[in-house]
Order: sequence, then C-alpha cells, then structure tokens
Amino acid sequence: MGEIQWILSVGSILIAFKCLLIPSYTSTDFEVHRNWMAITWNRPIGEWYLEETSQWTLDYPPFFAYFELVLAHFAHGLGFDECLEISKEPKMSPRILIFQRFSVIFTDFFYIFVCALYSFHSPRIVDRIPRKLRKNGREACFVLLASLQALLICDSIHFQYNSMLTAIFLLSLYFIDAGRMLIAALTFSILLNFKHIYVYYALGYVFFYLLNYFQFSSPGDVLGNVPKAITLATALLLPFIFSLFPFFHTSGISGLQSIAHRLFPVSRGLTHAFWAPNFWALYNFTDLFLYRILSLLKIGKFEPPTYTSGLVQSESQDDRIVFYERNGETRNSYVVKWPQNNQERRKIERIEWNPTGQILAMQTASGKASQLEFWHLSNYEFTRKCFWKFSEPPRWKWNPSDTQSIDILLSDGQFFSCLISPISSFSDSIRQNVVVATDELRMYSLCRRVVPPPMADYSIQCLSDVVAFTTSERNVHVITADWKILSFPQDTDGYQFNSDRASIDESLHSEITDGIVCGFVYDPPTESFILWIVHHGRHVVSRVGENFETLFEGDSVGWIGVNPDNRHVEVATNDGRFVDLNTKEELFRVDSFDTIQVHFTQVNHAPFLLNAPISSYFLDKNVVI
Repeated sequence: MGEIQWILSVGSILIAFKCLLIPSYTSTDFEVHRNWMAITWNRPIGEWYLEETSQWTLDYPPFFAYFELVLAHFAHGLGFDECLEISKEPKMSPRILIFQRFSVIFTDFFYIFVCALYSFHSPRIVDRIPRKLRKNGREACFVLLASLQALLICDSIHFQYNSMLTAIFLLSLYFIDAGRMLIAALTFSILLNFKHIYVYYALGYVFFYLLNYFQFSSPGDVLGNVPKAITLATALLLPFIFSLFPFFHTSGISGLQSIAHRLFPVSRGLTHAFWAPNFWALYNFTDLFLYRILSLLKIGKFEPPTYTSGLVQSESQDDRIVFYERNGETRNSYVVKWPQNNQERRKIERIEWNPTGQILAMQTASGKASQLEFWHLSNYEFTRKCFWKFSEPPRWKWNPSDTQSIDILLSDGQFFSCLISPISSFSDSIRQNVVVATDELRMYSLCRRVVPPPMADYSIQCLSDVVAFTTSERNVHVITADWKILSFPQDTDGYQFNSDRASIDESLHSEITDGIVCGFVYDPPTESFILWIVHHGRHVVSRVGENFETLFEGDSVGWIGVNPDNRHVEVATNDGRFVDLNTKEELFRVDSFDTIQVHFTQVNHAPFLLNAPISSYFLDKNVVI
C-alpha cells in the first residue's frame, strides 16, 4: 500500500472515530475557547487582553488569538453566532458543541498532513531503525504519530487544539532533519507565538544550534558566525514582530504590557491551588512546613505561603484580606480582585465583614465621589458583586440584629436598611440605580435618595449635620455636628423612627468641642458608647455614658470594637498592636502598615482555614500580590 493509501485510510478512520466523540464530556477549556472566540470577534484588538467579563480571560499569545478570530469568522459565516456572545456564565448548546468539535477536527487534517510529511519524507527519521525493520518503519511512524492517544483525549474529548500546535512542532523537526535550519527556527518561533509554554523546548534548541549550526573549530570562526547569528536572530524575531505589532500600533506600550501581564502572571505566585501536582505539591508542603517551624521558633517574621485559584489574571493592583489567630499568627489571606478596566484606583476608606453571607462591604472613594461595594468570598478570592454610588460619603454598618441587612445613613439624615446577603444577581442602569435580587426573591432598587418601603424599612426625617451613627436592637443613635447624641426608638410599624420620642445626650458636648469622629460603637453590657476621634493629630478613644472616660490615646488607631467573648473594648493601632482597653494589656502584635478595619467572628472558615476558629482579621492595603 502506497503513501497516499496510508494517509487516506488512517486519516479516514481517525476522523470518523473523532466524529463519534462529539457528544462526549467537555472540560472548562471548551468554554475558555468559546469565550476567546467571542472576545476576538466583539472587542477591538487593543482590548483583547483586557476583557474580563468571563473569568476565562485570554492568556495565549497573539497568534493563537488570531486563530480564534479566524474561527470566529467561520462561525459567523456559517450562522453559529451564538458561539460569539461574551458572557459571564458558560454558554452551551448543541449547535455550539457541533461547531467547536468540528473546529478541532478541522485542525486534525493539518496534523495528519504534517505527520505524513514528517514520517514519509524526513531523511533522518529511520536512520536509527535496524535495517530489517526500515521497510515498514515510515508507515509505523505515521500511524503512531497520527493516532497519538494523548492528543485524542486532550483535543477530541477534553477539548483543546494541541494537535495543531504539535503539528507546528513536527514541522520544525522536519526542517531540521532536512537541513533547513533557518526555516526550522522560524517555525519554532511561530509555535512560541501560538503557545508560550513551548518555551520549555527552547533550551534544547539553543544547544542543538550551538553544536550543529555554528562552528567553533578555530578562534577565527567566531567572526564567521556573526552573519549566521544575525540571520538566525532575524528568523526568530520575524514572528514576534508580526504577532505583536498590531497591539503596539493600536495601544502602544500599554498594549504590549497587557499581553505580558496575561501571559506571565508572575504576581500570582510560583504555584497555584488546582494545577500543582507532583514536584510542586511537595514544594508547597515543604514551603508551608518550614514556615510553621520558623513561626514556632520565633525566628523573625515571614510572609505566609499563599496559593491562588489558578485563574491567569494580573493581580498587581489587588489588595489582600489577612486572617489572624488571637496570638497574632497569620492563618490565611485572600485576594481582593479589583476590576482591571478601572481607569482610576479607588481609595479604601472602610470595610466591614458579614460572616453569615461571606459578604464584604467596602466603602471606596475617588475624588469627591463615594462608592459602597459588596464583595463575595469564593474560591480563595473576593469578587465584587455590585456597588452603589453616592454623591457624598454615606455612613453605614451591618445591622447587628439582622445579619442579612445593612443600615445606611445619608448626609441629610435619611436612614434606611435593606436586605443584601446573599446576593444572587444584580443589574446596573443608566441612572446608576442598582436592582438587587436575593435568594428570598425580594427586589430592591437603590438610587441616590431613599425610596419608599419595602426598600426603606424605616427612615429618620429632617436630620442635618450628622457625623456618625450606630444601632442597637430597636434604636438608632447618631452624633450631630454640635456633639450631641440623639437616640431614636423604632415605631411599632417598623417603618419609622419616632423623632418625637428621641432622647438627647449632651454629656459629649460638655467634654469635646472639636475633632473628627472616626468610630462610634454601642456597648450593650454597659449601655454606653465608645467614641474614637482625632483631636489635634491625636487619636483618642473614650467611653461616653454616665461618666466620660478616656480609654486610649495614641498617635495612630486603625480600629475600635467590642470583643464578643468578654465584652472588652479593644483597639488596633496602625503599627499592628491589639490592646484590651479594659485591662490596658497588649494582646498580640501583627505586621501591619495600615490597618483599615478589624472584625471579631467565631465562624469557622472551612475549608480555607482548616476548620480553625478565626477571631479577627484586617485588610493591609500595602501588601500587594
């Protein structure tokens, strides 16, 4: 049987078998490549490596992106436009499955052709085969290469395009065997611009070319190798020029930087949680073991090992939530992922954690505008679910009696509470309103002004110059600009706080005449208030009630609160000290440059924290991953 017959018979059998595998299992890579098609079809080239609607962001070199664009044109031309929708959630249908499976089969024709070229026409492929076996050696090589089981599983079942990439690699080997060294180098460079993981092979190419392309038999050969080095460098650089120039032309240096950040996300760490088998699993274990030993021996302070989720995304602008034991030992930390399309970095002004719904409320500011954002902890990362915009900074806190509600007080005295956790969906509108749908099927719309019930459970009218507030079981307590504490009891109907029955505490007015209020907490056991102000550059924490008592004075305070275990008031300073204000003892110390907020909780954060009860956390915005 001749060469053509071998190609047709083996190729037909393989293609037919792969067609039978069309309805088989698909991995997440199926959605990855569908999303990449959608990105290249819907976005201008300068935004390909910035688009992040889906978590499966484009992280292959530009030649592969161009390949996805070619597939997108085929999909559009053949009427498979449902493949080309950018979506946060995965999209699957019989038509999408058919098109993408056949796109792999289409590349298999190229792979079979290259296998035939290499097997039947490479001058060196059978050189090391015993002479008596050489008669059928080329046919055997073709069958083994064309029917490679690993590619069958990875491409036709799991879903990837490795056969096309392997074909390019085989082409490079064919040109080496044929003595066409420059074309072989050019082909390998093209392969690197399709998938940069093949840079692993580069060292082998370097040594091969040093031994077989350059000559070093005499000192004079060094100058003679210069023209060869120039032509070889030109062959290697040409694919990179064609690959990267469109991005440089449209976006300049920033376009190249966006590609580099996606292709080489070194900021995520050496290993990540889901794809670290074999040697790296042992490395991670050793890394964690040594960290524990050094921590027990108290030999200095070391950053704890952190392992990310494996999504290839840049985190150079992200912050980190750090969880601590009560002895100050770091237990774990999680990434706060800022949207990459943010043009301006927002300043974190305040955060509060809701352990029941695993929701982090965060107030940020940019210029004069203020934003209240809600982040959900999932898969080792905090991801922003929705945000509300305010023309002026609001005052807010999680409701102590209803852990799924957040209380908000606007600058004009409007007070309302709304159900937030857990958020199942949301939508933005042109008017900057947010519609929040919760698992209890209650819908809310929040704009810059308070809306009637059921969104606003209650309201306080005609207040002015409110600087801080806190809540107790059925009361709202506010501090006014003239240093009075007003307490408003809630009406029985649940929708209003009675201003006529408000109590006024003027004890604060007699003790303080100026300062900036940074914290205001109600302490139920003592029925008093804990007030944190900055007065002439000094941080002062005081208890306000029947008696006015100064509890703490210092240069910098990051947080105050009441420990639920013993009801003691504790303060966290910006140098990382935690102090019990009742006993005046330092509880523990952590490494921190800017503690923004601390929260006590007895919730077990399994599996992230190995079922260990965590008692406090803070966000250190100076730790950048």
